[in-house]
Parts: sequence; structure tokens; C-alpha cells
Amino acid sequence: MKCRPNLSITPRTGQTGETEEEVVQDTNHSDHSLHVLYNEEDSILERKQQEQEGLDNNRQPQEAKRTSDTSKDNIGRKRVKWPNNKSKREWQQFDEDVDEILNTTLAGNIDRKIESMTSFIYNIGMDRFGADEKVVVKREGQKNRRESKIAKMRKDLRQLKKRYNQASEDEKPALSELRDTIRKITRRAERTRKRRQKR
Repeated sequence: MKCRPNLSITPRTGQTGETEEEVVQDTNHSDHSLHVLYNEEDSILERKQQEQEGLDNNRQPQEAKRTSDTSKDNIGRKRVKWPNNKSKREWQQFDEDVDEILNTTLAGNIDRKIESMTSFIYNIGMDRFGADEKVVVKREGQKNRRESKIAKMRKDLRQLKKRYNQASEDEKPALSELRDTIRKITRRAERTRKRRQKR
């Protein structure tokens, strides 16, 4: 079934600033027929509201600057030593304190509350629980299957060499044969690796 083509809509007489829509048979399709009629009074009201919000933001410029600065510096922050999940009392107390502080310090615009909430939680957590002293170790990428096989063969060769040096004369021929086969496999793997690099 096809969607109906958009037909020109004549504005409804009466209340302006309200939505107008056509009745579409299929409700699961996106509604392209939804139109909002604006008039000059609506745009004037919107401008006044925006100016009022701008004045609210200008009344507290220091708080807004502080929160934007801390959100940009998240990269260089230390990790907070958060309590274990088992310690319900600490988390309950922390949650209540954060709620109380956010309600008292942040009045007004919800967007500003959301922006500054993360910095408040971080600062309160650092004050209460301190910094985590664990050094974050950067992990190296994992070796692929071929590299890990070669590393395992080299390790086996070292172990065979140690066993060969400690072995009796009866065991030495068998250990040397094992060493030779592992060396042969290792050389072949290295050759194929070099060939792949040349391509």
C-alpha cells in the first residue's frame, strides 16, 4: 500500500499556533502531514523567553564557567576510590548528600543542572572517598594467532635446551630431535611472516 501524496493544506480558521494534521489511513508511517502555524506573536513570546533564560544564565556566570571548565578537563582527572557495592550505607549517605547539595545549589534551568551534576558528583566523591592510588597500566594489543604460536615455540625451545643440558646421555638424542623439529617449524613460520611483510 502506498502513502498518500502530500496535498496542499489550507489553514484552519480560528486558533493560530496549533497543529494541523491530515488523517492518514496507515498510522505506522511517518507523519509528513503535521504542520505548525506560527504567527508574529508566537515568535515574540519565544524571543522573550530566550532573553529571560539568558538573563538567568547571566546572573550566575561563575557557576556556569566553573562547570564547563571541569567538564573539559575530565581527561586529566584522577580516579575516585569509590566504595564497594556491598557498603549500602555509604552509598545511601552519598546519594542523599548529593541530592541535598544539588537541590540547594542548583535552582532553575534543568540543562544547567545536568551539565554541572557530573562535576559535583566527582568533587563530592573525591572529598569523601579520596583518589584511587592504583596505577592504570596500558595494555598492549594482543598477539595474533601466528605470533602467539611462534612465541610458544620459542618458549618450548628454551625449556628443551635447559632439559637437554640437565639430561643424561640416554635422553639427549631424543631431546635434540625434538629441538630440531621445533626449530624447523619456527624457521618456516618466520619465513612466511617475512614473505607476508614483503607483499
